Amino acid sequence: MSSLAATAFAVRSRQLRPRDMRVAGVEAIDPRVTVALRTPSVPFTMLRIALVKALLRIRGFAATCRWIAARVRDVRVECEPGAESVRRVEYAVAMAAALYPGRAQCLERSLVLYWYLRSHAVHACFRMGVQRYPFLAHAWVEWRGQVLNDVAEHVQRFQPIEGLDL
Repeated sequence: MSSLAATAFAVRSRQLRPRDMRVAGVEAIDPRVTVALRTPSVPFTMLRIALVKALLRIRGFAATCRWIAARVRDVRVECEPGAESVRRVEYAVAMAAALYPGRAQCLERSLVLYWYLRSHAVHACFRMGVQRYPFLAHAWVEWRGQVLNDVAEHVQRFQPIEGLDL
């Protein structure tokens, strides 16, 4: 069995995650192979929400975005996970936000979801948008052009802020 075939088998059987592929030195893989993401636990996700909320309060939005970007900058996207895996991660973040003491706003939820997905080599995009009248701001995450952590009809009300890259 060739090394590419062995790697593809390991990925399909969930023995090798994208992070492990980078360590194993796998540069490219068949694009038809999908990876199953490990779904984060609710307590783990709640801790990430608490960390993001603290960073936003202490350091501000720009510094928090730089902090997250520094942690996901070197993660290369080797192969994409299946839609079901990404939806399970989004559901875990939504559950943690719902159970979080206090309130986790769309900004915190989106930053945590983006951080988790990008750190696991998923090409997700963090988006923010505004509505002029009445003034509202909103944050969400997109993957493959689809809104993950919100309803597409709700997001359409907002004009995306261009040039906001994490």
